[in-house]
Parts: sequence; C-alpha cells; structure tokens
Amino acid sequence: MRRFIFLLLPVIAGCKVGPIPDPNDPDMAGANRIEVLQRNLGWAYSALQERVNKGEISVADQHRLIRLKADKLLENVDPRRLRPQDAWRFGDVFRTAQRWEDARKAYEVAVSTAQSEDRRVNDNLRLAQCLAKLGRIDEAISRARSAFKTPPAERAPILPAVLYEVVPAAQGKGNDGKLARLLEEAMREHQTTQIDVNSQAGRAFLTAFPHHLLLGWKKVLELYRSAGQRGQEAAARKRAMIAFPNGFSEPVRV
Repeated sequence: MRRFIFLLLPVIAGCKVGPIPDPNDPDMAGANRIEVLQRNLGWAYSALQERVNKGEISVADQHRLIRLKADKLLENVDPRRLRPQDAWRFGDVFRTAQRWEDARKAYEVAVSTAQSEDRRVNDNLRLAQCLAKLGRIDEAISRARSAFKTPPAERAPILPAVLYEVVPAAQGKGNDGKLARLLEEAMREHQTTQIDVNSQAGRAFLTAFPHHLLLGWKKVLELYRSAGQRGQEAAARKRAMIAFPNGFSEPVRV
C-alpha cells in the first residue's frame, strides 16, 4: 500500500479560465490571500498529476516541483505576521515547501489559537513533524504526546501522523528508543478511537485499521533494534505477536 502523504494539496476541479491571481500582490490580503495561494497551488498540483498520469514525469519529480511552486508562492509571506485564523493554512503551505522553520512558527500560532479540538490535535501533530525536521527531537516527541490528550472521537489522526510523518522526520538522530515508545503509545490511542461506522470516514478508518497497526509494529521493532535496545525489541516482538493476526482490540463504534 502506498505510503500516506499528508502534505495534501487542494485539487481544484473544473476549467481554468482567465489570469491566475497573484497571492503576492500587495492588494491581496487576509483570508483572500491564503485562498488564492492554495487555489494556485491546487492548480499546479492538478497539472503535475496529469503529467504523472501520462508518464511524462515521476512522482518524485511531481513532489519536487510542487515544493518549488509552494516556495515561490510564499516568497513574500512573513510567518510572524499571519492572522491567527489563517495560520494553520499557511503552515500547510510552508510544510509543502519544506520551509520547516517557517512552518513551525505558523503552527505555533495555530496551536495557541485553535478554535476546535480537531485543529488542536492536527496542528500539534504537524508542529511535531516540523520540530523533528529541525532536529528538536525531544520537543517533537513532547508535542506529539500533547495531541494524545483528546477525547476518543478525535484520535483518528494520531497514529498516521506519528507513523508516517513524525517518526520518519526524527528517526536516526539518536532518539530511536524514545520514538519506539511514542509509536507504541500512538498505536494504543488508535485502538481506542471512537468512530461512526455509518460515515465514509469511519468506514475508511476500519479498512486501514489493521494496516497501520501492522506497519506500526514493524517500525517499533526497527526503532528498538536501531537503538540497540535488544531487550525492548524482544518484549515488543512478543506484544506484536499477540496483536497479529487475530489479536486486535476493535475501535469503539457509535
């Protein structure tokens, strides 16, 4: 299964008519500016996806080019002067551009002014990835754990973000044993997530549920091994063997 990509960009459907607005236009301000920026990035992503589909460029080329496009669109954006309500959206674009320090600043604003639990959880997890990319591993782990303190209905993003974003950004920097423990905690949170099985999101969660856990256990063993913690690796292997193939604790259904 393809690795989850969480730097998702909006894909704008329909025809592209007329000139593309410039988000760096000094007359472009506030919410309108971020909307135009995201729309332009969405158009670029769609065009590049079409080229991937035709075999003209690789997926790696697509990611590189969309990163360059995001960086160009952000050239006159000051992360210290964002409207709080727009901070997480700018953070997402900074993250696409791999401007990790600027993304960190934007997400810190977003976390401190989050208007919903969903935003608080997601923005803390994205901030954790930025901190890991910047080499601030202990802070990244602490920030990720802060997202765990949330009601069961808000826990769905935790394991995918930790497994596919935070851990890869932090791995190999001297803290792999700590990352293994963080990942095991994230898996426990995943197993207590409350979902609505009648919703599309709930059904998607159930479909992906065993896959994330299987990859999670494999990564836990890898992390303990790379940390030289053989005893912890052996103990985790026993826990993994209990979990598979028939040992899942089912998520809470509503």
